[in-house]
Amino acid sequence: MLRPVLALGLVASIPLLALSCTAEPAPEGESVHYIGQSIMGGQDDPNHPAIVAVGTMQGGGFGLCTGTLIAPNLVLTARHCVAETQEQVSCTSSTFGATFATSAFYITPEWALDTGGMPANLFQANRVIVSDDNDVCGNDVALIQLNGAGIPANLATPVVPRVDENVFAGEQYTAIGFGAIDDQGTGSGRRRILENLFINCVGNCPAYYLDNAMEWQGDHGVCQGDSGGPALDTQNRVIGVVSRGGLGCSSPIYGSVFAWADVIRQTALEAAQAGGYEPAPWVNGGTTTPDGGTGGTGGEGGSGGTGGGPGTSGLGQVCQEQIDCVSGLCVYENNLTTYCSQACSEADPSCPDGFVCAPAAGACFMPGGFGAVCGEGAAACRSGICVQDNNGTYCSQACTSDAECPEPAACDEAQGACFLPDPGKASDTSGSSGGCSVVHGDDPTKPIPWVIGFGLALVGLARRRR
Repeated sequence: MLRPVLALGLVASIPLLALSCTAEPAPEGESVHYIGQSIMGGQDDPNHPAIVAVGTMQGGGFGLCTGTLIAPNLVLTARHCVAETQEQVSCTSSTFGATFATSAFYITPEWALDTGGMPANLFQANRVIVSDDNDVCGNDVALIQLNGAGIPANLATPVVPRVDENVFAGEQYTAIGFGAIDDQGTGSGRRRILENLFINCVGNCPAYYLDNAMEWQGDHGVCQGDSGGPALDTQNRVIGVVSRGGLGCSSPIYGSVFAWADVIRQTALEAAQAGGYEPAPWVNGGTTTPDGGTGGTGGEGGSGGTGGGPGTSGLGQVCQEQIDCVSGLCVYENNLTTYCSQACSEADPSCPDGFVCAPAAGACFMPGGFGAVCGEGAAACRSGICVQDNNGTYCSQACTSDAECPEPAACDEAQGACFLPDPGKASDTSGSSGGCSVVHGDDPTKPIPWVIGFGLALVGLARRRR
């Protein structure tokens, strides 16, 4: 059986409260675990000072995460960067523990922290804002308010969070972070950038390892130390916060900025009042679209962008990138199934024949794909194969090996069809790094493997909804 193992990225927290709350001190006498993800295959990035390093000193240990300066004195990061988190995490049961004391956090816009010595510019936290919902999946986002007016404009200009527009499957983005370049933690402490990435799925991802209402799945390249770091759209706006990922720095899960729009706006307003400056227009409901064109990281017309003219593939035909499609939209159904589609929404749910609208994803999808319920029989499946096991009755497809099955399914060669893992059996994650680390003492260059196993139940997330 394939066993998808996702690991949390560097410690970070998400603003889920309309009413901000001050962090509680961490219990004394307990070792502090820092978990994270970093950019694999990226390039050195001295040019984005608003993507900051979030250092945590707690219980004699030091942890490093990534964050994004979205206002002069406000940093967006991941909740597991600022709070105790269980070493074994299941989306159906795991919760966050106590939030670390605000005095534990130090922020710097400097990009090369692996050269030795103390950064010249360090800024302390004044307040940490997290959700009152402690479930790990769907709540791995946090806000850190800095003392006073925060980081001066001559050091870093804040990045705008895209709070007025949701992401969509196939959208291009850029990842930036201070993480490592492999699962062993190599090279952490240096800001790196990886461009021309694409969102895999939004709103219709496999629900056993993320919260479709609050998270989305990205491309690749995120490793230890990148936790809390941003996904930037082609207009340089923050659209996601790194939470966790798979082995080999793969399958990153991002907290959705759009999902926390109200909390981000409210907290930014409070931060502006505390810092004595005028809040940005987006804080009070203004647009986040930059004036004077698209601009930003990636840009239109770049590799995999939208400026290279229409593609040649029609609706339902296989695609790898947006530019492959006449419609300009390539959607991700699973790791083996991508095809050209067109946009739709709750306001306009119309789709071509043979497609149905998925408003949460903002696109039309073909029904009857792998994993779809087929209680009425094989006719409901595009493959014509309907199977039944402890996961229920669902559409499958023919196979002769695991490679022919969508993740995380495996091939039952005797039956010639793909089957999902048994939801009643826990994944065996022993001996695997899971892309996360635990740092003890003052030597973050030697992380201890930190494994997180996720349940495989397909009945949805057993969690509270807001």
